[in-house]
Amino acid sequence: MANATKRAISTENGKISDSYVQYPSLPNGVNNAPGSNLRICIVTSHFAGPAKTAGLGTAYMALGEALAADGHDVTVLYLRGERSDQFSIDYWVGHYRTRNITFVPLGTYTEIDSDCPYFLRRPYEAYLWLKQHAFDVIHYSDCYGVGYHIARAKRENKDFAATLLCAGTHGSAMWLETLDALYSETEERRAHFFMERQSIAWADIVVSPSQYMLNWLSTQGVPLPPKSYVQQNILPDISLRTSAKSAEARPVKEIIFFGRMEPRKGLELFCDACDLLTAEEIRDVTVTFLGNSVKTPQGNTSDYVRNRAARWPFAWQILADKGHTEGQHYVQRPGLVAIIPSLGENSPYTVLECLGAGVPFLASHVGGIAELIAAEEIERVCFVPQPSFLAEKIRTALHEGVLPAHPAVDCESNKAAWLAWHRNLQLPNL
Repeated sequence: MANATKRAISTENGKISDSYVQYPSLPNGVNNAPGSNLRICIVTSHFAGPAKTAGLGTAYMALGEALAADGHDVTVLYLRGERSDQFSIDYWVGHYRTRNITFVPLGTYTEIDSDCPYFLRRPYEAYLWLKQHAFDVIHYSDCYGVGYHIARAKRENKDFAATLLCAGTHGSAMWLETLDALYSETEERRAHFFMERQSIAWADIVVSPSQYMLNWLSTQGVPLPPKSYVQQNILPDISLRTSAKSAEARPVKEIIFFGRMEPRKGLELFCDACDLLTAEEIRDVTVTFLGNSVKTPQGNTSDYVRNRAARWPFAWQILADKGHTEGQHYVQRPGLVAIIPSLGENSPYTVLECLGAGVPFLASHVGGIAELIAAEEIERVCFVPQPSFLAEKIRTALHEGVLPAHPAVDCESNKAAWLAWHRNLQLPNL
């Protein structure tokens, strides 16, 4: 592990509590000397545009656009093929062409047994496509083990000898199922999780957006490569602040649940906290749910909200039809506070976007959330994920007004670090 050090912070009585190994940031982050233009491929099942939701898609879109703008030859190998959540896939091919990105929807290889499970088939099809093309760097995430066959081929000296394999820890299925207490010990799931673990262990380099995720993987027995680093995700330009940050606390007229309406994002926790607020405390304030509704075994989560809200003595609304851009514009209006009450997170874009746009927010102290926020503001902004703590934070905001928080890392400096690292890579074929 690259110069990792021990760090421990502990407090009591509902205060912040943490203990973890500290991993270094990407090397060469301050060297902006021009370097070689690279052939870079991003292998992903999510990419912002054809995939409407998921932080993974936003992270790789932001990385791809930044690298292309910096002069690199960027290709996106899109594992969902022709599937698109909005517009046609041809639209997105053209859209990203204008941003100097070659967007490739991965086709189906008919020679592979059609009975092969999708989680095995798709990563192998990605490997078959990649071995026919030359790249200096291949980025892939831990999600669904998409890099397993790529990393295995390099480990066995079959392919990619001159290619750097960079695994991103955006949140594996194993991590998600552990958070949601859905871990299943079926043969298929064990194989799936093995592929995720090995795609990390066999990578040349691992980059995580949070210290939290690398530490979680380590506790799960995943062997991390010696070159394991922490570098925050790049913030898309749309999320950058468009006006000066207020220096004075502003009154709250709207409380927004900001994120997908699902259990892991703290939907029940937020509703429980709202139950504790009285009509007098929240007078003339609207509660808004801004995010996509999802289906659970118990039904649609928008119906869950309607059932919970029926007895609230204040105004409320659901805005589940806004896309990413519309949501960004909505949450940047004055007079609101965004609530991000997640039960488990890696490095969420909801928090990063609020920081970048100067949006006042309150967020659970879980996962890697606090790593995004300036240290002196963590206690003001973060809360223990329990209804009483959240309700008290909301009461304080209503009484005292709200101020935006500052990021722990300047977004432009973070982007520059990613670009400098790519510029200064020492590869066998350069």
